[in-house]
Amino acid sequence: MSRIGRKRTRSLKLRDFEAEAVGEGVAETVALSRARGQSIVDPAERRGPYRRQSGLDWLAGKGRIGSTERLAGERYGQVWRRVRSEGAIPSSLDVRPGGGGAGGASMAGVLSHAEGTAHAQRKLAQFRQR
Repeated sequence: MSRIGRKRTRSLKLRDFEAEAVGEGVAETVALSRARGQSIVDPAERRGPYRRQSGLDWLAGKGRIGSTERLAGERYGQVWRRVRSEGAIPSSLDVRPGGGGAGGASMAGVLSHAEGTAHAQRKLAQFRQR
């Protein structure tokens, strides 16, 4: 066998070994995620890689909620995340909060964010009343 043939054979063996190692790593990661209670869609069930499912995806896949309930859950989640990420409006004598420099947000930007968060809080309260 020529030197080029031996190099190619060695390269193919290395590639097979790496593919096997990657496959084992993926299998281990999927097994650990499932042990933690995460729902994983197998590639055999759909084309493509393994994919984690959200709670709403899992419930819809099991037929426990319909499309209307799923959309309501997604809307609720968006509003809840907006309210949860609310930051305090910093106190400052400067016209531009955040220290003034190039990284500071404008007063209009801070007020716009605060108004959006207040709107999200009202909407979240409406969703909870339903």
